[in-house]
Amino acid sequence: MTDMDIEKIADYFTDSFRQVLSTMAGFEVSHIACEQLNASNENPIIMGAMVLHGKKDAIISLSMEKSTASMIIAYMTGILPQELKEQDLFDGVAELVNIMAGEVKARLANTPYHFLLTSPFSLGGTNFKMVQKKNLLETCRHLRAGEMDITFRIAYI
Repeated sequence: MTDMDIEKIADYFTDSFRQVLSTMAGFEVSHIACEQLNASNENPIIMGAMVLHGKKDAIISLSMEKSTASMIIAYMTGILPQELKEQDLFDGVAELVNIMAGEVKARLANTPYHFLLTSPFSLGGTNFKMVQKKNLLETCRHLRAGEMDITFRIAYI
């Protein structure tokens, strides 16, 4: 990645997420700036993440409550939410990040903003919070699909 506006890149990922959730689950997705959100981190959170390598490296993440992950992964797999194991949720959220990043990578392949991907990974816990150095350029989108809340972040590293 070069010095492409981080907000524009975030928009690409947000559009990709909308397409994935619309196609796989029939959800309409809206978003607001994260600064407008007064979120509580008391529920168990699952985060999928991936590093993007290019002229400018970045990390992307998608985080949500466990109940949201259960609903999304159930729609993606056709498995009932109560039948999903915790490992299914972690794998599913990581795969969701992989799908999004793959679509954006293909979209930017023949541009100066192309990038390579690492394997996606997932993290989780209660009172989970992602913190990075203050001088990193980053942006955030709070996504909403029905009653489900999802947070997308991208930061240059």
